[in-house]
Amino acid sequence: MNYFYNAILASLIVMTPPMSAHPNTGMQIWIAQEAFEVPDPRSLSYDEVFDLLELIESDSFEERCSLEQLEQINYLISMLAIQGAKEGNRCDVEHSIASLSMPGSGTSYEIFLCKSWVKKQWEHTKKFVKKHKKEIIIGAIVVVAAVVVVVAASAIASSVAAGAAASGAAAAGDSKEKDRKPLSETPPAESLHSSLDDQISAFRENVADEQLEAGGGLSPEENGRIMGSMFTHNMVDILENQAKENPLLAYDLRNIGMDSPYLRTPEWMPSSNPSPHISADHAFSTNYAPFWKESGMDLNTLIYQARGEWALSSGSYSQALHDFDRAIEAGNKDAYLGRGVAHLGLGKYEESISDYQAYASQTKQSFSTVDFSVGFAKGLPKGVYESGEGMLMFVTDLATHPIQTGGAVYDAISQLSHLAKAGEWEVIAESLSPELHQLVSQWDSLSDKERGELSGYAFGKHGSDILLPGATAKLAAKGCTAAKELAAVCNNLKTAERVLAFEAITEGGVAGVNVPERMMTTKNTLTMGEDLGLPVKEIGALKQSGELERITGKGRDFFAGNPEMQASYDLFRNAQTTLKPYTKKPMSEVEARSLIHQTGVKTLPKPAGIPEDYAIIISEKGAGMIYVHPNDSTTSVRVMPGKPHSPLPHQQQPYVIQMKDGEVLDKFGNIVKDTSPEAHIAYEEFVYRD
Repeated sequence: MNYFYNAILASLIVMTPPMSAHPNTGMQIWIAQEAFEVPDPRSLSYDEVFDLLELIESDSFEERCSLEQLEQINYLISMLAIQGAKEGNRCDVEHSIASLSMPGSGTSYEIFLCKSWVKKQWEHTKKFVKKHKKEIIIGAIVVVAAVVVVVAASAIASSVAAGAAASGAAAAGDSKEKDRKPLSETPPAESLHSSLDDQISAFRENVADEQLEAGGGLSPEENGRIMGSMFTHNMVDILENQAKENPLLAYDLRNIGMDSPYLRTPEWMPSSNPSPHISADHAFSTNYAPFWKESGMDLNTLIYQARGEWALSSGSYSQALHDFDRAIEAGNKDAYLGRGVAHLGLGKYEESISDYQAYASQTKQSFSTVDFSVGFAKGLPKGVYESGEGMLMFVTDLATHPIQTGGAVYDAISQLSHLAKAGEWEVIAESLSPELHQLVSQWDSLSDKERGELSGYAFGKHGSDILLPGATAKLAAKGCTAAKELAAVCNNLKTAERVLAFEAITEGGVAGVNVPERMMTTKNTLTMGEDLGLPVKEIGALKQSGELERITGKGRDFFAGNPEMQASYDLFRNAQTTLKPYTKKPMSEVEARSLIHQTGVKTLPKPAGIPEDYAIIISEKGAGMIYVHPNDSTTSVRVMPGKPHSPLPHQQQPYVIQMKDGEVLDKFGNIVKDTSPEAHIAYEEFVYRD
């Protein structure tokens, strides 16, 4: 296993070369301004590399570091670049490494260096990063993936052993183990070496270049995050499958790294014996483990599918279209549904319907309960109107017979019902919305029509968001073995949401409805309702009663007789129109404040504690400012001026919404629903929580 150890152990030894002496000529001497910890390659996470690259490219970062640290950083990025270089490019990388020179620390700290000389040498480091960023990112993926294999090796081996025991193969394995010597006395097995070498080489030579270039508007670093996580998940599956057929490889996985002085437990490791897939997500700050399943797709196809889903969730429809195109070309038929959503987002309705039909034609449809379908169609609008979810109200106007959607929801809730009988119902029940909890509890005693109506209502109200805020983390903390199945249920309901939209469009087209025009009208009506400050439930009630268009059509006259409310309405409506071209674009804080002030809306001081490197974005609504984590758009702080004309007390005065890892926090740090009053923290009461 020489390659493996060379890749992640031997080449990661602490680096402290002797420091060269330079005479003190009276020039400015080099003194580190503040402490900085160089990432340890033995426990590396992808974010550490990401953050380090940003720091290297920033101004005056070198002044924060000691000379020893600068040398260690040079060694680290050199090692990553070598690990990420293709065979044909390795000589070029090695030639560039020769330009990196920084005196080490040695044993004497009384040696002074010219400040300008160190800065000049550091410029070589910055140029190296700029030239070889691709190789560094690929190398980071390789090393982090290898670290995951090391820290989760025993879990991989345990999974294999459990499968072997179930099939009666454990006894044979034990007999072979008795004659085996301890790892320290046995040459490393070539089987594990070959597996890792083959996977890493194939990724570096055949996958990485193609995928980095296919990222479109996605930054290379964020693209690398998706690539790295999928590569690591895939590597874990391959090792598990190979170990099932190769007892020697399973043995090596159980004992890998034992007695090695180089191993170190990563801070990101979730527990003492983590699931390999959960470890992969922690190492790359992703969330694929709950939905991961062996699909038989090659790695390139998996990455295209994952990046397409990411692009859809971020509204990058052109990027999603590109990635789903490639996934479909590779034979992934499920990607038709995602591509249909991307086409819909781009306003290409005929193409979206064509994609949906292609998806539906190859999807197995075993559902045929007429009574359930009738009940589902009846209950769906009730749930939608109660939730006030905008475009779903448009959907329910057209989807009078959502048979495929009903079938998908039936399967998902049936799966929940099976989980309820699996011994962990008390834990699962605490995580479900009240409607789903009641439905699943009564499932076996209900008629098909009753099941359909209650399912339609619950799905209309919650969609795929059936879990209470913070439920996923709580389930993981309690070690719930059904957490992955529960996540799969949510994923299936998400698919049902997409199918519902297409069933509505298809039915509308058959009925002669101008679907694009109807969608635009609905969107404008909903925007006017939001401008009036109408709560979502009230919008739903007005829609159900047929009064929504009439009420929103009043505009400022809705506040007739109240000049102050009319003035507030005019101010924020004008601000939204004026600021629309500037939303979603990162900018300096000074520029954002200047643009908002030009509309007449006052901005609020930046709350204490928000990191300086957070990006600034103007909110799409409300003329607020959003401070967004530089590497994670699901972590942000939204500072809003408040709308006096809003009927909701928690939105009338300045407020703050903090989101961390996609979850919204209240002022005490508890996870809450994003539309709840508790999510809107009064500005003067807000305390930033890291």
